[in-house]
Amino acid sequence: MDKSLSGVNFLMGVVIGSFAGAAVALLMAPQSGFKTRKILKAKLNDVMDEGMDKMTKFKEEKIEPNIEKMSEQLMDSAKNVKSSLMTKLK
Repeated sequence: MDKSLSGVNFLMGVVIGSFAGAAVALLMAPQSGFKTRKILKAKLNDVMDEGMDKMTKFKEEKIEPNIEKMSEQLMDSAKNVKSSLMTKLK
């Protein structure tokens, strides 16, 4: 598996697991519906915050460095083409 996708796969697992846990909690909850919804809302907010943190970390660690690297490679290629054209025009 591509290492760059492992963070996304993990995040998807967290989200799916959270929804499964929420469904079980609804079915097995001994408290009132209002209290259950309040608990689920708090847990969903926690999961969403964790997911956003993971996505930010993934972006910072995997995506941004690759974009910078690709930009540098593109600039180097453009400079090489320019240099080659200048040489041929002389």
